[in-house]
Amino acid sequence: MLDLKRNLLKRLKLCLTKKPHNTTEREWLFNLHSMFYSLYCCTTTFFIFKTTFMNLDEELMLDAQEDAAAVAFVKNNLPQELQEKFTEEQLYYFLDVIIEYYTESGILDAQPDKDGYIDIDEESIAKYVSKKANREGMGAFSPEDLLFVVQAHMDFEESQEEA
Repeated sequence: MLDLKRNLLKRLKLCLTKKPHNTTEREWLFNLHSMFYSLYCCTTTFFIFKTTFMNLDEELMLDAQEDAAAVAFVKNNLPQELQEKFTEEQLYYFLDVIIEYYTESGILDAQPDKDGYIDIDEESIAKYVSKKANREGMGAFSPEDLLFVVQAHMDFEESQEEA
């Protein structure tokens, strides 16, 4: 993209300094106009491209920071023996599977009760994570242990809503 822009600027500078001998005034002006328009399009496209990817990079960074905060929160809120049992990689995996459960189970589409709450069966989530981890070769984890992860993740989400 930058090479195209540099090339257009060189051609534009050359056209502005002298009119080629074998072109009419009208052709010369048309060429100038075309080059200005091309340069404008190139610059605009580059700006949009750069802005989009900067926003995407920023969004990915924020997601990574939020994930790291969630893992740290969950780890700190687990019983000591589970803090030692689960690695950070496993916790990242568990949180991804919990979010997957929310999206696939329809919980996010459920209607809240009169107090504004949605009934979430934490044991079902823990069983789902346990089965999926075993099926995907992450290891055999008991739903009872994963229940603590599910509860800590829910506490994290609630703390984020309050902040």
